[in-house]
Amino acid sequence: MADVFAGFVVGYALALLAAPIGAIALIRSNSRTGFAQRIAPEGTNVVALSVVLHFAAMVVLTAIGLILGMALNGIDARRSGKGGTAVDDAMSDRLNIGRTADLP
Repeated sequence: MADVFAGFVVGYALALLAAPIGAIALIRSNSRTGFAQRIAPEGTNVVALSVVLHFAAMVVLTAIGLILGMALNGIDARRSGKGGTAVDDAMSDRLNIGRTADLP
């Protein structure tokens, strides 16, 4: 469970770093190229659009961190023998039998 929480924390920290940088870049690029007006309806405030993008980045990056944390938890569980499927157990039994067999 600690792996999942660590994934949440890392995802949230990345979102806190990446979202403001993206918002500042959006505002700066809008003054030069009008990028924000091409991705949003006409008349949309650039600051409001950056807030929406900031919130989306927070949700997406935190979710990615949680998913990667769950994947790490699953990998650790399989390595330590705490979990796994019957197919994995049967395959490892076959490999272990093959290793311990006496060679003629």
